[in-house]
Amino acid sequence: MIMETTFFTHQLWKGLFCVLFFCVASIGVQAQVICEGESIFLAEPPQGPQGPAGSNCPPMCVNCGTLSISPSENTVPLSNGFEVSPTETTTYTITRTYPGGPGSPPCPSESITYTVEVVDCMPPPESGLDAGLSVFVSPIVHTGDFAQVIVRLHNYGTETWESVTINWSVNGVSQIPYVLQGFPMAPGSSYDLTIGSIYLDGKEGFTIEAYTSNPNGMADANPSNDAITMVLEPTDPPEEGTADAGIIDFLSPLSSASGYSLVQVTLSNLGSSSLSSTTINWSVNGEMQTPYYYTGPTLAPGQSINLYIGSYFFADMTYTIEVWTSQPNDKADANPDNDSITYILNASGNLYNLDAGIEEILEPTTLLLGYHLVRVRLTNYGMETLNSVDILWSVNGEAQTPYYYNGPPLSCGQSIELYIGSYFFEGNQSYTIEVTTDNPNGGLDDNPGNDGEDVSF
Repeated sequence: MIMETTFFTHQLWKGLFCVLFFCVASIGVQAQVICEGESIFLAEPPQGPQGPAGSNCPPMCVNCGTLSISPSENTVPLSNGFEVSPTETTTYTITRTYPGGPGSPPCPSESITYTVEVVDCMPPPESGLDAGLSVFVSPIVHTGDFAQVIVRLHNYGTETWESVTINWSVNGVSQIPYVLQGFPMAPGSSYDLTIGSIYLDGKEGFTIEAYTSNPNGMADANPSNDAITMVLEPTDPPEEGTADAGIIDFLSPLSSASGYSLVQVTLSNLGSSSLSSTTINWSVNGEMQTPYYYTGPTLAPGQSINLYIGSYFFADMTYTIEVWTSQPNDKADANPDNDSITYILNASGNLYNLDAGIEEILEPTTLLLGYHLVRVRLTNYGMETLNSVDILWSVNGEAQTPYYYNGPPLSCGQSIELYIGSYFFEGNQSYTIEVTTDNPNGGLDDNPGNDGEDVSF
């Protein structure tokens, strides 16, 4: 009996306390995270127990009472909560309030609090100097022949740049990098660029890799988009057996003279099986030249053939010419000791001391609309090492910004290919590009007759 009275008294005081002091059942703060511009649903607080006895409140029932939210900006009431769309991190409180009995204050209410954190979910904008490659334009299939290597260059960044280096390799062997200069590329622009050529032998697979570096001579802001790879599978099965090829004679030129000369050698099949292909490599004064790829006619064992393997501008000086074979029938040579020949081409003694010139205008040679690079071959024809020279050029008689060459040093007879600038070519007209050298090593050219070249299209 005493326990029942105590329980009743406890319930009475609880009821009077809730009536007099507006009891609120609250739940701790709930954390939510959304992205900027998103909405989120916030559920109503859970239902509490029935109203305390003696509180003059009706029993608390399911789906009764009034829901409210604070703050109420950018909110939409729903049947069991609210949809909110905050523009910044906001703390919301959802409250359910019950009506009181006759002549009584409001009955106990329930609430729940949410903190909705608004975060920036957008990726950071691509920034700064960001050059990269997206695809190989060529080659995309194994041709079994020569193919230009063309890549699609992009400016992925937010800044215009006008120089970048395209590095590339074939089957892991690094090739001569392509250095693009004086060619402004705006953010978002792209350009298909020929960076070299390759002989695709049908019996061999090729992995071609290329990547950009040093836009405007600076670090790339996003190296993840710099590189591309192309894998070309072989089209012809390899032949069985071994082969032995070699250069047995040097035919021309036999004396040094100022001007272009064809280089002719004798290739011989020194093996016991037919020779259908081989690579003929050659160098002038240690400088590698473009290899000659022999693909026939097929030579029987002991048979030879005379071949012109390329040309070179020989000044009046001494040259060491080396020629050698490799990969006969796309295999290792059975006897590498008989592959090569060396020839010394002696000068006649009529060299100039300081003599630089433009040997050739390499591109453009045909009309291509839009911005295009101007590429030339600079040659040191003199005996003195060439450290600097001014390269002057014009389009249809209108002088362009000169290119000032300051190295690397060129020894006598040595050449280098340079991009000296760019020009915007329009349609429906002819163009003449003239390029000449001036002030070699800051002095006078001893032989101005070979300073310049021109091309018209």
